[in-house]
Amino acid sequence: MKLTVSPREGETTLSVVSRLALRNGASFVQDFCADMGVSWRDAANGEAGEIHRLADLAGLDVDGLAAHSVVRVAHPGYRVNKQYLTSKTLVRRELRVCPRCLCEDDRQGGALARYGRLEWLVATYRTCHIHQVPMLTLPDADYPRCRHDFSQRVRDHWRCISRAERELVPSSGLGDLETDIASRIRGLGGHDHARFLDLDLMCRLSEDLGVVLRFGASTYPSKLNRTELARTAEAGFQAIAGGPDALTVAFGEIKVASSSPTPGFQADFGVLARRIERVDHGSPRYAHFLDRLTEFAFNNYPYGKGDVLFGRTCPERRVHNLASAASAHGLNYSRMYRIAVGMGLGTTEQAERIEFSAADHDDQLADYAACRSPKQSADYLGIRGEMLNRLVSAGLIAPRFDLPGLNPIYHPDDLKHIVDPLITQATLMDCLPSGYASLVNIGAHAKCRFETVMRLACDEKLASLIRLNASPKLDGLFVSLDDLRDQLEEPPPPGFTRSEARRMLGINSSTIAWLIRKGWLEARTVRHHRHRRSVTLISPEALEEFLIKYVTLGMMAAAAHTQALHVARKLENAGIFPLDLDRKCSKIYTRSDRLDNIFSTKEI
Repeated sequence: MKLTVSPREGETTLSVVSRLALRNGASFVQDFCADMGVSWRDAANGEAGEIHRLADLAGLDVDGLAAHSVVRVAHPGYRVNKQYLTSKTLVRRELRVCPRCLCEDDRQGGALARYGRLEWLVATYRTCHIHQVPMLTLPDADYPRCRHDFSQRVRDHWRCISRAERELVPSSGLGDLETDIASRIRGLGGHDHARFLDLDLMCRLSEDLGVVLRFGASTYPSKLNRTELARTAEAGFQAIAGGPDALTVAFGEIKVASSSPTPGFQADFGVLARRIERVDHGSPRYAHFLDRLTEFAFNNYPYGKGDVLFGRTCPERRVHNLASAASAHGLNYSRMYRIAVGMGLGTTEQAERIEFSAADHDDQLADYAACRSPKQSADYLGIRGEMLNRLVSAGLIAPRFDLPGLNPIYHPDDLKHIVDPLITQATLMDCLPSGYASLVNIGAHAKCRFETVMRLACDEKLASLIRLNASPKLDGLFVSLDDLRDQLEEPPPPGFTRSEARRMLGINSSTIAWLIRKGWLEARTVRHHRHRRSVTLISPEALEEFLIKYVTLGMMAAAAHTQALHVARKLENAGIFPLDLDRKCSKIYTRSDRLDNIFSTKEI
């Protein structure tokens, strides 16, 4: 054929054939092919025999034409220049062009120079990577115009293309994805970090990932316009091309931004998760991306050991939510919520979305689950609940967990730490000796608090500690009252008891009580240094001050070695009478010289 054309860089085979038909004056490419004995339908589908005949006819390189042809390989798959595409990513039913690219072609060589680029066939290619303007979709072809007749369709709508070239405004922040698409489909290689995906997957995953990144899990791509889709695909591509770390960061952003009322991987990842759910999870095409996605899911969502996601099995639980943590440790779900908030594993605002590391907190939760309530702990120790509180206040035991809104709980090991040393210390006996009482109750006999007895026992100061069976509780341990009193005994305080003062003054108990009540004898109430009962002590100074002013009939009778009746009659005969006290009181006289002259009291 004399009138031929030369393929341009990155030109599709159909564009070459269409320009060849235009060069030879044909109005319809299918008529031109029929005249040349070539099946236009087979050529459009990349059939090798027809491509070879076209190459021979036009004197073109057959390998170049074959490489730039759209070849069906398996429904719905296609191969273009060794790049795999599907019906989702390959544009076959519409013609999209960059107006500025075509206008530049036209200025360089007229209508015959206008050609279609390989990258324009890719559905995700929505912005020209050279001019950053949106791609223009030409109106559908009217019969008998074939939709694949590139040159004639551009010629039919040239006025529309020229107007768009003047009106279109370049978009900022776009073009990286389209640049990678053009580089790949032209055989120049793609971005290093995106090479683990074929072109079809890179386009589709970029778009799905970008939709979730920019608009959230509840958004469907079908609800977005072309400009929004272009920006979402660019965002997804940036995450994929950024490498494994950038992809993980993007997954993390999706998780953090999720506002789904139902927490979980599927709910957070929306369209991306739905897309992946429908693909062949065993296909090597998806292997690298699925490995990274499932690894993120297993590391950040509550998947348990053996759970399967996209054909991958979780090797071990790494994240708990409230339900999984409650189930794993045998805890109530609603209580688990309060536990998590109390431990600082989440906040009330997070509610059901509380999640936390299993490795970091499983041991702590296992400790919590093993703990006993205050009532159970008191029963274990063999004491009353208020006694347990006393031990806590005295610092002899502490709750393992004391969380806001929950009762304090105690670990069995901490309870054993109190009981077991006492059991070891106690002597095993056949019967209970006289004068012994339970460790729990003996404080009442010794007038001391239970925690004081326990502190002495824990410090191994009660040598008389015994037990009657092998493994008793605290109420099964016994101690001698005398031994306890020996440990509690203190130096006696200075002063005289009522009985001692009564004997010294020679008066009865009613008189001592009356004198103290009236303030004639200053007294204070203290604990007895041994039996610790309350006793009233009269200071020596108070007794001495009283005796400077007064003398009792009993003291005078004792000094005279006679009966008090004789002393009283003698004083009465001398006109000396006792103080007017209560009738139950002993007789007390005011010291005076006259009293001394009749009956000497100076030595008393």
